[in-house]
Amino acid sequence: MYVSPKQLDHFLDFITSAHIVQDLPFGEKTLKLSTKEEIAVPNVIRTLIPERIVQQYNAFCCESGFVPMARSTLIAILNVCSASTRNSLQELDYFTAQGAKAFEDLEGVVEKIGEKCGKGSLWVKEKKEQLKSAKSNQPVFLVHASMRSSVPDHCRAYALSDPGDQDYLLECDHDHEDRCDRCSQLASVVAEIKETLEASNCSNDTKDELKFVIVQCKQNINAWKSHLLRSGNQDECRLDILKQLDETSVLIVLDWAMKYLPRKFRESQTDWFAERGITWHIAVALRRGTDSQMEMMTFVHIFDNCNQDSRIVLAILNDVFHRLKGVMPQLQSVYLRQDNAGCYHCSLSIVTARQVAEVNGLRLARMDFSDAQGGKGPCDRKAATIKSHIAVYLNSGHDIKTASLMLESISSFDGVAGVPAMICSPPTSLLRTSIKWEGVSFISNIQHDKVFKSMESLQDWSRKACAVQ
Repeated sequence: MYVSPKQLDHFLDFITSAHIVQDLPFGEKTLKLSTKEEIAVPNVIRTLIPERIVQQYNAFCCESGFVPMARSTLIAILNVCSASTRNSLQELDYFTAQGAKAFEDLEGVVEKIGEKCGKGSLWVKEKKEQLKSAKSNQPVFLVHASMRSSVPDHCRAYALSDPGDQDYLLECDHDHEDRCDRCSQLASVVAEIKETLEASNCSNDTKDELKFVIVQCKQNINAWKSHLLRSGNQDECRLDILKQLDETSVLIVLDWAMKYLPRKFRESQTDWFAERGITWHIAVALRRGTDSQMEMMTFVHIFDNCNQDSRIVLAILNDVFHRLKGVMPQLQSVYLRQDNAGCYHCSLSIVTARQVAEVNGLRLARMDFSDAQGGKGPCDRKAATIKSHIAVYLNSGHDIKTASLMLESISSFDGVAGVPAMICSPPTSLLRTSIKWEGVSFISNIQHDKVFKSMESLQDWSRKACAVQ
């Protein structure tokens, strides 16, 4: 069977995009190649079943004018590709968890209206099917979103603008007069449910209770949709940076890994109870090599005990910059990407990070912050690989109760390729604990010396940061 490389790449890009798969910070899968070679890869989870993925892909191809492969071929590719499919995503993303639960609560409202208000089973079945259809359209909402679109919800420039603040308002050169049937499906079915509830003969207490549930569900679903749109917008800047990378620049993704719970090879219940987790931080550095292939290096910093604050983050950045400069003497520019945790997204870290880079002979080109619960894929993938390596060491008859033993487990069996790990202590130097910067939480993309809010603002804060050094 012949498969066009262009069609294959198009489908693979679709099924590996952020709206189809999510990274897991634990677990690995083993891929077996036709050459009998085995490759261990971090586990990922698919948010849709294979049949639904094929349906969404065919709809996407129809809208974009691309000719897809046959359905049987698409199913065969999904069966070969390694990924987990789960019914529950509550442990991965609280926006997704609350949004999914909102659809379940709406189904519960429909059942109560059918039971207590006498609408009958046919009406209940019809509304449930409409809700399930609307729910299936949520994860692939980003497929339709773009920077320019005549559909208001699909136009990122329009949907993410703040009409009350001219500094965060982007004017579109087109009208927003079209509508998307899939996006409108949820609003229409919720409106029908509310109208039916109003016209029913239910008691006022029942109506008030169900109205409150409907309002809360609608808010959670809209928050899920907004999260998807913000995540997609922030992911665009990551893709732009990856295209610009060369031998003199590097993208660093930062994240605090989930605390590692100390374990023994043979552990009683009394030993396990009330354990305190070991704090560790992951920094993944990406660059493009001489052959234009992406290269990755991961830095792991392990602490016996520390507060996850700006001082620790800046000390980690200083160490990462120093080590990268040692292995990459030609390095000139660095790009930082992190989540919205307070230790990253605060005025002290933003201002001082530039000074730390300059001390190491580097230029901090820009800083980007992913939306909450999104954008930390590289760190989660490396955490999964490292945890699997630690598990092998543990199952070999060793205990991992302290930071030093955790470092020993990571370094065992020749270590994890491209992952230098080290034990660290909190910095003892005095550092200004805070710098007031009103509205810093609203700034998600910073390009030195240019901040979207004001070009002078960062320069002003940089002058104040001189006292920090």
